[in-house]
Amino acid sequence: MHCLGAFAPAALPATPNQSGILWFERSTYIDGALSKMVKILFAMPEYGFDPSEVAIPWRWLKKHGVEMEFATPSGRILGPDRITVSGKGLGLFKPMLRASSEVISCFDELKVDASYQNPRSLSQVQSADFDGIILPGGHAPEMRPYLESSDLYQLIHDFFEQKKLVATICHGVVGIARTKNPNTGDSWLYDYKVTALLKSQETLATVITKPLIGNHYRTYPETVQDEVTKALQKPEQFVSGPLPMIKDSWDSKGSSLVVRDRNLITSRWPGDAHSFAKSVYEYLS
Repeated sequence: MHCLGAFAPAALPATPNQSGILWFERSTYIDGALSKMVKILFAMPEYGFDPSEVAIPWRWLKKHGVEMEFATPSGRILGPDRITVSGKGLGLFKPMLRASSEVISCFDELKVDASYQNPRSLSQVQSADFDGIILPGGHAPEMRPYLESSDLYQLIHDFFEQKKLVATICHGVVGIARTKNPNTGDSWLYDYKVTALLKSQETLATVITKPLIGNHYRTYPETVQDEVTKALQKPEQFVSGPLPMIKDSWDSKGSSLVVRDRNLITSRWPGDAHSFAKSVYEYLS
């Protein structure tokens, strides 16, 4: 399958409701144009990231002329989570958890892109050089150096301080939850509405695959939703959304959820990646 599939933009965009939450409840989108050159930073793990959460946004933004750079804690990219790409060891759960052929096609395009092949270290990049930052998620303990990086926390702080776009999906939200606003001592998430990988999703994936691949789907003993919720002023700021049963695509919303509150865009899992990508571009345009 071609990376962009057969998606044809419809006539109307999804719009925020009064609380600032943006749901793609309909498969609708405006294919607008950027009024200026825009540059986005992908701040990501060197290994273990989910290919959907990197390649799908990258492909959509590239299609629309957005300039992008990549950065990791070490300045290297070793690749996405191998089990998600190959499905090896997943047994009967392979069709459910393996990346789709479309995602693999997008990632094959990304692998040969010069920006991906020449990443910088997180310590070398400055928020002043970018219009926004994207923080993808992934699986397994290999994500920890990324989620525990002081350089990542500094970048996140700078983007929030400058009121620039911060867009994140799945485990990436944990990095923001751990980043403190020095003026308040609270997480930068404290007064935002937000979503992230659901506790039910993380627990189910871990339980059904543990006999096959151990705790691959549990990065930390505490679930993503639990840690993120603790960083919020009120638990009800965490938005669970519709039951995440059907992955989205370029021309179908599936069961996707995108939450947009001011400069922050969050989604839950690879099944939200297409809607997430379109929401990021809509914000920029």
